[in-house]
Amino acid sequence: MKKVLLLTGIAALFMACGSGASTADAGDAKEAATATESNTEYAVNQTESMLSWKGTKPSGDSHSGTVAIKEGKLAMADGALTAGNFVIDLTKMNVTDEGIDEETKAKLLGHLTTGDFFEVEKYPTASFEIISANADSLTGNLTIKEVTKSITVPYFAQTDAGKLTATASFAIDRTLWGVTYNSGNFFKNLGDYLINDAIQFDVKLVAEEISAEESRRLDEEKSKNLEQINKFVGMTYDLDYYHRIKFESESRYRIYQKQLTCGGYG
Repeated sequence: MKKVLLLTGIAALFMACGSGASTADAGDAKEAATATESNTEYAVNQTESMLSWKGTKPSGDSHSGTVAIKEGKLAMADGALTAGNFVIDLTKMNVTDEGIDEETKAKLLGHLTTGDFFEVEKYPTASFEIISANADSLTGNLTIKEVTKSITVPYFAQTDAGKLTATASFAIDRTLWGVTYNSGNFFKNLGDYLINDAIQFDVKLVAEEISAEESRRLDEEKSKNLEQINKFVGMTYDLDYYHRIKFESESRYRIYQKQLTCGGYG
């Protein structure tokens, strides 16, 4: 086995954080690294990979859970990570609090999907892409709710027989990504409703080596998916624009008719 660099990302999730790891400093987004033909590439295994989260209150109460990894790919050369990214599926969250009943669990999960937290219907995924790395840490762009900031996190990873396993523990300040619900920096006199700003993450990524041909196929598939999404967004925008213009035109016509009836244009 040999040590490699971890693609740790995140998905900035859920309530607030424990004190298990220091909060990562956040900076401006930067250009992501790209793989070269000489790199060995790995496809992230969704079923074996997972992101765990923990949120806390100053009172000592906490919630914890998991979220699924949707897809991802890593590139390596000479035992070091050179590029990569992965996507977190916010539609597949889970709460793992010990002893929690199903009704309370459903209420918590439901709340996490609303505008108070992650607006999952509008923003179903979060993502992370590598910018750079060294022997001890990795820097990348974390995107949540269309807010992108760079963070640097520690890591540990190993490769064995064509499989990469990487782990990391760190925390982020959720408010920097627009998740401000019951934050003491945004709301006063919250009492027991106060939630810590930090969120704890424990990331495990398992990735399997792929051929150059398979890598190109995955890139083409991703490009097609992005093209379809952009086309849909464009169609939605055009439809919204049409309805807005139609509404404004009809409104002006109704005003004109009323003014004619009342002699406004006499």
